[in-house]
Amino acid sequence: MDMHTPLDSGARSRSGVRASPVVLARARLVLGVATLAWTVVALAACLALLALSFTGRRVEIVLSSSMEPAIPRGAAVMIESVDRAGAADIAVGDVIAFRSPGRDASVIHRVIERTDGELGVVFATAGDANAAPDARPVQPSQLTGIVAGVAPRAGWWLRALLPPTGVAVLVGVPLVLWLARSLVDRAMPA
Repeated sequence: MDMHTPLDSGARSRSGVRASPVVLARARLVLGVATLAWTVVALAACLALLALSFTGRRVEIVLSSSMEPAIPRGAAVMIESVDRAGAADIAVGDVIAFRSPGRDASVIHRVIERTDGELGVVFATAGDANAAPDARPVQPSQLTGIVAGVAPRAGWWLRALLPPTGVAVLVGVPLVLWLARSLVDRAMPA
């Protein structure tokens, strides 16, 4: 006859596996805190990105090292939208985002020269780490915005949330936490 008590380290769980109730209780607590933390972080990130969309700002991920050390590869940059009229406020030293012919992604480079002409303002740009300036001047029609903030390394985290990886991360992590908690609950002594 088995005379173990629920607090005995040799107690058998409902699944028949020997487990320490203290270890199981701690595992249950850790998994609960991890699930709560994941939920809070995911909701905060979603709300922050949603709030940015209402302010006329967007986030882009820097994929090259042309702006290092000021903007490292893998950084997330907050871009404030600039229209043609706003181009007049851009000065030498500002970091702008613009569309370059033949490229899908924005180019993010520093303004090194500004020329005001009859057709409007034109910008010469260069990456901080590049030896030479960009080959073509940037027209106001190419501008997509001005860099308003930089979060080093945050771009890699954001990139992990893009489809298809993002679906796996946003759904997979809570699913694994839920399954682990279910296994711990099942292993708890009756």
